[in-house]
Amino acid sequence: MTDSSKKITCYKCKEDGHYRNQCPLLKNNNNKCVFNVVFLNGKFNKTEWYVDSGASAHMTANESWIKDMNATPCLTEIVVANESKVPVVCSGDVDIFSDLNFNITVKDVLCVPSLTTNLLSVSELIKNGNSVSFDEKHCYIRNKSNILVATADLSDGVYKLRLHTRSCMLAAPKEEVNSDSVGEVLQNVLDTEDYHLNSSVYEDGNETPTGSDSVQEAQMTSTLGARIA
Repeated sequence: MTDSSKKITCYKCKEDGHYRNQCPLLKNNNNKCVFNVVFLNGKFNKTEWYVDSGASAHMTANESWIKDMNATPCLTEIVVANESKVPVVCSGDVDIFSDLNFNITVKDVLCVPSLTTNLLSVSELIKNGNSVSFDEKHCYIRNKSNILVATADLSDGVYKLRLHTRSCMLAAPKEEVNSDSVGEVLQNVLDTEDYHLNSSVYEDGNETPTGSDSVQEAQMTSTLGARIA
């Protein structure tokens, strides 16, 4: 190490010998969370979800969707693939109603208002015990019990999640949908839809209850449990 480098002090770690932009702590910093810059343009819809193999966290553009909100998320900004930065305003859980009739709770979703749509991170899903597979035109998401809970279709180079036809109403801003109307929608789903959860096992390995109400409840909810470390 030269005498001149010894005089350099990093403003990040306070150690001598390198500048802040060369700091090893920055290289491992979670602020390097990224996603495809294509999702910042205007051709997407904020009610849609996309499966993004390049996203290092689940993200939503809709703060009104967040439940169990954390107003001080672990990240305050993230770096887009083109190295620009966008703010994170909060984090929490988000429910997704898939076209396979599963109400999926995705954990620790970052709220990024600059996004034009919503992203499911492949790496986060896999890290938390779920499986994601692709073919030429489709993506398949299975939970920890290997139950297929959601699918996506390839469109313009990205995989768009298939949502239930009622999901647009369920995903509307909170001020536009009251609890009674949501309850009516969910009850209507329970009364009329055929479910695809034919397994006798929850994703934690326990047997399902035998009562009809309990079975319907099990059919309505599948938690991906994709927690961000």
